[in-house]
Amino acid sequence: MNAWWLLFTIAMLISPIVFALSVRPTDDPDADPATAERKLFILVLATVAAIGVTLLVWRTFGVRPAVYTWPLFFPLFFFLAMPAMRAKNPAWGQPHNAQPAVRTASLTGDRAHTSPIPKSLWIIAWALCAAGIIAIALRPLLSDMSDAGLSTPQWRQWLVALIVSATMAPTMLLTLPLGIRAAMREPEPMDASRSPELASAYTSLRNAKAWFFAGLFLTMAIAMTGAMVALAWIDGVAAHQALGWAGAIGGSLLGVTGAAGGIYIDRRRVRVNTILRRLEREHQPATA
Repeated sequence: MNAWWLLFTIAMLISPIVFALSVRPTDDPDADPATAERKLFILVLATVAAIGVTLLVWRTFGVRPAVYTWPLFFPLFFFLAMPAMRAKNPAWGQPHNAQPAVRTASLTGDRAHTSPIPKSLWIIAWALCAAGIIAIALRPLLSDMSDAGLSTPQWRQWLVALIVSATMAPTMLLTLPLGIRAAMREPEPMDASRSPELASAYTSLRNAKAWFFAGLFLTMAIAMTGAMVALAWIDGVAAHQALGWAGAIGGSLLGVTGAAGGIYIDRRRVRVNTILRRLEREHQPATA
């Protein structure tokens, strides 16, 4: 597992280069290929230096301290990769052209209530979480637990599982619709001709955001409730260690999934920006 975490850290440090190289050049007049190449070269040098730091810490102090060099990802991505991506394709950072253009209001007024998430999915999530909470609450009645009460680790473990599951999961499920509605209220300025292509791109972005937030947080609520059920019902040190490893692996997979979903949403937003910038350029001569 130590080798896995070291490889994970190195993969994190390499990912900004992967993101920057995955951005395709564009014919946008604001694009600057020469600047993009220069920034990519600096990014490569900085990435090599960051990996060198990780390997130096690994050889000097061991794997565990080396893993904590992964936050070097943030300066690599935000200060080096993002400027290179914007130089290749300005739509990654600027939704509009530098010159003023005629725009109109959002196409859909009540976007907050156009969520594509079916009600049946909410019902399933609530049912699974409620079943898990009930299973935890019934543990003392359905199994042999000592009569010593909260003075024993078994009872304290059960109480923690009950409190966490009864508060965290319902809170997520109650606040998630508000978060989805807030995300779907993002302004959607249209071009002067109200292009159907731009409207379709906005719809795709809106739906992607809704499914991303719903999928991520509903999964978190259900998974956390399941983990608390296991914590309440499983006894033994070995079982708890296995549960800890399962939680670590599951959390890592959930984090990777969340990152992938965020990247997908960003690409949907870039598509919107690219279309909007092109349409504004097309209307520019008529509005000059």
